[in-house]
Amino acid sequence: MTAPRFTGSERRRAPAAGPLAPRRLRRSVAVQPLHRSAAEPLERRTLLATFTVTTTADAGPGSLRQAILDANANADGGVEIHFALPGDAGAVGTIRPLSPLPDLTRSIAIDGNTQAGFTGAPLVEIDGAAAGHVVGGLVFRKGAVIVDGIAVNDFDGAGMVMSGVESAFLRRNRIGVTAGGDAARPNAGPGLLVDAAVRTWKKT
Repeated sequence: MTAPRFTGSERRRAPAAGPLAPRRLRRSVAVQPLHRSAAEPLERRTLLATFTVTTTADAGPGSLRQAILDANANADGGVEIHFALPGDAGAVGTIRPLSPLPDLTRSIAIDGNTQAGFTGAPLVEIDGAAAGHVVGGLVFRKGAVIVDGIAVNDFDGAGMVMSGVESAFLRRNRIGVTAGGDAARPNAGPGLLVDAAVRTWKKT
């Protein structure tokens, strides 16, 4: 028996293809490890060394001379010299060196504003009348220098010397007059001697 054939309109047609259903795409997400395989180097930090002047004596523990020596010997980190001289708050403390003070050979901040009662005028006075012949007061030889709130007078050389330093910032100092600024006490040399090597300079 022969299988029937469909002709013309009787022939079956395949249903027309409909639109494809959208396919949901998967996003690949990179997963970061919780810990790095290699240890990162820690940031190097240095501590600030502070030396406090507690006496007007020429030398010995707590003196300005000893603070300078200790500051010069500090191998690492920043250095500051603070003041806590005896006496009533707001009274001027006068330091009278009996020989030249050591040169300052590192970056340093000398903060006269740390003396009790400071309101803007220096309360720390360095009187060089007995320090010797042709002697400078504060002599800076290296690094960055900050001097704030110091009176320097009566030296037989310059009041302050900046030689070989990279930068200097001076404010609220009185050189060649009393700490109160009411009388002249000149240094024999320039009040402030600065060489050409200082790259950054500010005085207020």
